[in-house]
Amino acid sequence: MARRSEPRPKLELRLTSGYSNRTDGVFEAIKEAILTQALPSGTPLIEQHLAENFGVSKTPVREALLRLSKEGLVCLEPTRGASVVELSAQEIKDIFEMRLVLEPLALEQSAPHLEKRELKALEQFLKQAKKAIAQDDFVALSQLNIAFHRGLYSQCPNQLLVGWLDGLSNRRRLLSVQGWTRQNRSLEEWQEHESILKAVQQADVKLAKTLLTNHIKRFSRILEP
Repeated sequence: MARRSEPRPKLELRLTSGYSNRTDGVFEAIKEAILTQALPSGTPLIEQHLAENFGVSKTPVREALLRLSKEGLVCLEPTRGASVVELSAQEIKDIFEMRLVLEPLALEQSAPHLEKRELKALEQFLKQAKKAIAQDDFVALSQLNIAFHRGLYSQCPNQLLVGWLDGLSNRRRLLSVQGWTRQNRSLEEWQEHESILKAVQQADVKLAKTLLTNHIKRFSRILEP
């Protein structure tokens, strides 16, 4: 009996320009499509189809998928091939548990070292985020939210701690978009970010940690099963 072919997903992805090699361009294009849910969770990622879509050989596609799997955005299985990662309820719970422990600690260590330049950058992220909210640009907003949180702990001297948090960035962007499709409280989140920044500017680290903890908890409830 002839093997039944897999249904071919409709792909309208463009090769990301500005990169010195095709692997980087394919990697960034697929990554952005996953993080914006243009490629939803569970979507099969067939090398041949992707190669034809981008007009490249299968080699840069294969290399890009391998890199994406290392970043936790693609699942690679020997028998089923590649697909966009589907975060389980337990994995989502684990991500928020890590953030609730690590992020306030990183903020506590970072806050005393945040100078005018870093605080100005945080203010700028908030301004840009408010524009993104007004324009319903959730792609830009997810990037700005990550940048804001990253800015809060950017001067943390514990680089291992920073590395762990940075390693969650892609999953956090994915969860942000998923959360906003369930309940759009992006304006409330922006106001919470503003309060956290004010506490940092006033050198009230204890309050900033409390506000950050509550902020993470509120968003985690949206994604509860």
